[in-house]
Amino acid sequence: MTRHEVIKRIQIAPTPGISALEPTKYLSEIHGIFNATPGADGRYLYAADGDLGVVGVIDTREDKVIKVIRVGRDPWRTYMSHDGRYAISANNGDQTISVIDTRTNAVAATLEAPKDMTGINFAGGKAWVIGSTTGFLYSYNLSTLAPAGRLKIGNNLFLQTSTTDLADEKMYLASATDNSVYVVDGRTEAVERVANVGLFPWGTHIMDSKDNYCH
Repeated sequence: MTRHEVIKRIQIAPTPGISALEPTKYLSEIHGIFNATPGADGRYLYAADGDLGVVGVIDTREDKVIKVIRVGRDPWRTYMSHDGRYAISANNGDQTISVIDTRTNAVAATLEAPKDMTGINFAGGKAWVIGSTTGFLYSYNLSTLAPAGRLKIGNNLFLQTSTTDLADEKMYLASATDNSVYVVDGRTEAVERVANVGLFPWGTHIMDSKDNYCH
């Protein structure tokens, strides 16, 4: 990178008419694209648009959208399973997750999910969805694409984001209201609290983890 300039803009789908007509009036209500998540080999990006309720699949070699996938309401990003088979969008607008099969770029399952989702991790053969204000982690079986239960972390917590270790077994979940990190075993569902890590922790980071992300 030597030019340090915008070389291309990629629009994944048409802008809603009312926003296009009065962008300044509705700017504060526009969610747009927060993050673009790369697939396993880095060729394709999965970009969720919160206003349009879609995920655009972008070919990074051609710099073009090859597929637009309808998901739930107000998806704010996708999370890639560690084997790259599924991209899961967190749809906070209707409290669902959309499981996208990356081989077909189609929704393989739409499942009920918690409110106020802040992240999705992969550990112990499951997808784990963080319900930030619920005090629970919600799990989904990646083999059957079905809900697998929920795990209570605590009461009156504001759960933030999490990182999965390199063995894909344990998650390190930040909890802002009690200044703690919870270590969650994805297979046994054992939970260990590490208290007094500092004020208002919002995330954790493990070098080379596949689940390092922010809000």
